[in-house]
Amino acid sequence: MLRLISSILLAATLAPASPYGISIPAGEKPALTEEIPALRYFPSWETLQPTPGKWNMQPADELIAAAQKSGTEVFGILHAPTDEDAPSLTENKEVWRTYVATLASRYAKDITYWEVLPSYSITHRNPDAPYHYAQLLKIARETARKSHPSALIGFSLPDYDLEFLDRSLRDGAEGQFDYICIAPFPVYHDTDSLFLRILPRLRDILVDYGMDAEMPIYISLTGSPTTATYYARLASENGYTKVFLPSVSLIPEDPEPDDDSPIHSMKTYADEDAVSATFGENPTNAGLYHLVPSSLFYDKELKATRLAISAHPPVTRAAFFAPDIDTGSKVEITVTAKRLPSETQTQHPSGFRISYESIYGIRNHDTWWTIPGGDDWQTNTWTITDADFTGKYAWNFRLDASGAGNDLLLKEVTLKAVSD
Repeated sequence: MLRLISSILLAATLAPASPYGISIPAGEKPALTEEIPALRYFPSWETLQPTPGKWNMQPADELIAAAQKSGTEVFGILHAPTDEDAPSLTENKEVWRTYVATLASRYAKDITYWEVLPSYSITHRNPDAPYHYAQLLKIARETARKSHPSALIGFSLPDYDLEFLDRSLRDGAEGQFDYICIAPFPVYHDTDSLFLRILPRLRDILVDYGMDAEMPIYISLTGSPTTATYYARLASENGYTKVFLPSVSLIPEDPEPDDDSPIHSMKTYADEDAVSATFGENPTNAGLYHLVPSSLFYDKELKATRLAISAHPPVTRAAFFAPDIDTGSKVEITVTAKRLPSETQTQHPSGFRISYESIYGIRNHDTWWTIPGGDDWQTNTWTITDADFTGKYAWNFRLDASGAGNDLLLKEVTLKAVSD
């Protein structure tokens, strides 16, 4: 009997930690229970430092006390004062250094993981943003490890923005972080082909810069209960070290995805010469995947899908990925769209340009499409003769909008491989 009890205790000790946890926005207060093995969260900067130089650590202290009681591991987040203030941290490095030092030293016994500035690449998309982010990563790592030598710094990657990761590594982020957390925002039905290809491409970028290809990669998933739970299983099975969900109720009970799930679809389009994505209240993907969910939103009043504005300076863009189709070097991209008439657009006409993967790297197509205002949908086709769709950044081409870009509505995008 003693041997049996010892075996049971040993098995419990060696049981692997749960791959799942929950992620809570900074403005909310988590209610921790023993059902939550891990939590990606930390009170916001303005909560902890309501005025410069004056700290209120009670919310964070209460969080740690609750986590100790429930046995929840906290994955901390280093926020900016506000999203708009994040760039100023590179000009006021001592402010950032003091903030990191205060949190890392106070919670050295309680928090090992610190993710740096979620949403930075979304809200600040100027050419210097990757360099600035690399500098903030470096300061965070150096500062945190002075008081906590085992502290681990996380690269925060909203959406599937592998281009921002690559640019940051090029500009000095190499060796300045220990894990990556992807936050792709909502996961949608029937995106398996896209979802399963992100991680290998991310690891290829790490290898290109001499970093550890097996670095821990976390993902934070939101979406409907069905899709979030399904993709949580899929993520865990396919190499994500930790999967964070918005609610404990969504943490899967079974360890593996159900192949018979109604949303499971690994249909291949390798034998097709054209793929498409359609938009609206119920968007569909037929081999062409819209990569960045936060760049588009469904406008209920207009009953159409509208481009969102993100970043500073304002950026409106939508990236697409066709992982199965053999494109060769000549392709046609057709877009059906319209724009809302406005006084602004009489001076700054809205429209699209195509950026794409070519044999010469990322290129901008020479043709700019100005979309006339009105109620009718308009169609334009770009012909590309030097395509090289490798999916290095997990996208093959991108619609870059200008003018009042969020007045643009999308109906359909089609990619066709053309034989010479």
